[in-house]
Amino acid sequence: MAPKPPAVQASLPSTQSIALALAIVRSKPPGTTASDHVLRLRAQLKRGQQNLAEPKRSGYLDLATYWRQRCESAENKCGELERHIVKLERSNQSLDRDDPGGYEETPASPSKRKRGAAPARKPNRGTAPKKSAANAEETMEDDLDFLDGLGKDGEDLTQHLWTFQKLFRQQDSDPRAICSSLVATTNALGRVISVVGKFHDRLSSRTRPKVGSRSLDQDRSEFSCALSACARAFGMVLLGLKSIEEDDSGRRLPGLVIYESVKMLSTALDAIEATAHHAAAAATKSTAEIKKNNSRTPSNTVKESAAARGIAHFLTGLLAYLDKDEPLHQQLFDGFAYVLFERVGKRLFYCTFGRHRSATIEGDIELQPASTRLADIAKQETEALAIKFEVKALIIVLERAMGLAPNHMNPQPAKKNSDRLGRTLSLRTLPSTSKTRLSPLAKDRLQRTLITCMFGEKVEDEFLDVLTMPVKLGPVPNIPKMEDRDVEEWYQRQVWRLVGWDLLTRESEWAR
Repeated sequence: MAPKPPAVQASLPSTQSIALALAIVRSKPPGTTASDHVLRLRAQLKRGQQNLAEPKRSGYLDLATYWRQRCESAENKCGELERHIVKLERSNQSLDRDDPGGYEETPASPSKRKRGAAPARKPNRGTAPKKSAANAEETMEDDLDFLDGLGKDGEDLTQHLWTFQKLFRQQDSDPRAICSSLVATTNALGRVISVVGKFHDRLSSRTRPKVGSRSLDQDRSEFSCALSACARAFGMVLLGLKSIEEDDSGRRLPGLVIYESVKMLSTALDAIEATAHHAAAAATKSTAEIKKNNSRTPSNTVKESAAARGIAHFLTGLLAYLDKDEPLHQQLFDGFAYVLFERVGKRLFYCTFGRHRSATIEGDIELQPASTRLADIAKQETEALAIKFEVKALIIVLERAMGLAPNHMNPQPAKKNSDRLGRTLSLRTLPSTSKTRLSPLAKDRLQRTLITCMFGEKVEDEFLDVLTMPVKLGPVPNIPKMEDRDVEEWYQRQVWRLVGWDLLTRESEWAR
């Protein structure tokens, strides 16, 4: 009888393995299986050694990256839940608006009224504001429905607009919550403008059906509707900016909204540049194909970018929304003007010297050799055509900004503070340009800003009267690194640079 093979002893896990398994099971997030949790942890295993690891270890678990991914995943899920909640709230409001009476009894028909009944009264004066408010509600709901169809960026803008108007209607809303909603709204607004410019050809070829009296024209394209909705969204931002100005004792919260609003205008200028490049590339390609087939220059060449022109007119409307009697609007105009002059200065340098500005002065002086490659020549021609399209749109915005500059940059007489935001913000009823001439100080300030932006000079003089980008928060001043023996000399230079020593010079001359 053959002997039985020896029994194979099953290898039991060690105490450390059991402890590790228990730790993984106990630390896994709810709704996640243990195997998925192990795979996520395994993905964060890094080769090498940590600074505090033992020298024999050849790998470590990157917990910082793991928890960062966990936080990003949680934030994404929260965002999805918030968007879903907003959709449900909008659906409930739509149902309430469609059936405002509920189960109330309907009024009796005229045939069943008594003969001696008094005639119907004429509507009082309060009916018109209620009707106007109802039209505003319908316009806002129509805008939200349209923006919701522009992809994820449009959905984000819809969510933030809805959150803002809900907070704005509450009596005891936290100003910080309103500020956070306004910052998110402005950020999403810039992204929507970029999307609208990118898909101009598709949006301009489709028209929306006329809905009541909300349509500005009989037949409007979706591109025009999108920009009108964005303009009304910016009007809501201005309304919220005034509310947090009244509730906030300092300037921190309004400063955050102003900073994001200026960034939004910069994003819109980037959209003008992108649409101009797209139109130039399409025009160059079309011209090359026509020349290849017919061997003659086409007569109907493209002379401008319709998308860039549309965004430029949209920006002129935003500039006209700003009220000259509101101090925060003056800060907004200064920030808008700086971003605009920065872009205008770069293009002015190109149109003057025939090339883009270099990072150094030596690079601007150095002559660049002309390329003989056909691909480089075609690229340069396309870029030159794109800049021609872009500068035509920039001039539209610059002309409007210079026309409104006296309202915001000239010294204003002291007036009683009035609520000027009660006027209707509409692209059809924009205020005209100022009839007042620009003051010499304001004109010098703008010219000095243009020169600085054109040549890219770094403003080291803090007292130089030029426009600058608004700061998001007050920056912590940098302490220069130097030796202890040089501190006294540096201190003297800084004091005389900041305060000046003109008086000492004049007194020394008098003493002579």
